[in-house]
Amino acid sequence: MTSLFTRAVHAGERLPAPDYTPTTTPIHPAVTYLYDAMEDLDAVLGRARDGFVYRRYGNPTTHAFEVALADLENADVALTYASGMAAMVAALLAAGVQAGARVVAARDCYGATYTLLDRLLKEQGVTTHFVDVTNLDEVAAVLRATAPTVLVCETISNPLLKVANVPALVNLAHAAGAMVIVDSTFTTPYLLRPLEHGADFVVHSVTKYIGGHDDVLGGAVVTGRVHEAR
Repeated sequence: MTSLFTRAVHAGERLPAPDYTPTTTPIHPAVTYLYDAMEDLDAVLGRARDGFVYRRYGNPTTHAFEVALADLENADVALTYASGMAAMVAALLAAGVQAGARVVAARDCYGATYTLLDRLLKEQGVTTHFVDVTNLDEVAAVLRATAPTVLVCETISNPLLKVANVPALVNLAHAAGAMVIVDSTFTTPYLLRPLEHGADFVVHSVTKYIGGHDDVLGGAVVTGRVHEAR
């Protein structure tokens, strides 16, 4: 008979595939996933078929949330991250922000976003021009003068609660050749869907209104199309 120690570790695992469907989406804490054949694993790793192999690349739980958030934003795809700031970094990189790039950003943006732009990215050769996004004339002038890679704003600023005119900002930025990242944390898809107004990326700190602000830490980037690395 198999030892008690072995049974304590493995008993109940690898049960037959169920013929029932849970009424709520299960939570999958696993880090790695097994397949019946190495060919199936190779196909997933090679992106020839859908599946999961390692949690850093994705897992069923985060995928279910990404599908739901993309649907609520009327977007093509959403990717989740460990925090809202991780999501902001990912959006900036996807928009092409790198050494030598220029960024125009809301002066009263979230403190950690301001620090990211004014200190960390500055040390990496990125120049950020901060503006009052409620002053469209100022925004237009800075966009024309700097020809930035991206404009960053928040639908409702954290914590000063200034409301951005997202459609107008998108029009100004696109006319200057810049992409637009909108932090929609305070509005969520219920109040505003920035992609419908032309934004290129939407960022959420799901820690707050989406998650409830007391038991979840996470972030998400939502976009209406595939953005390849520049």
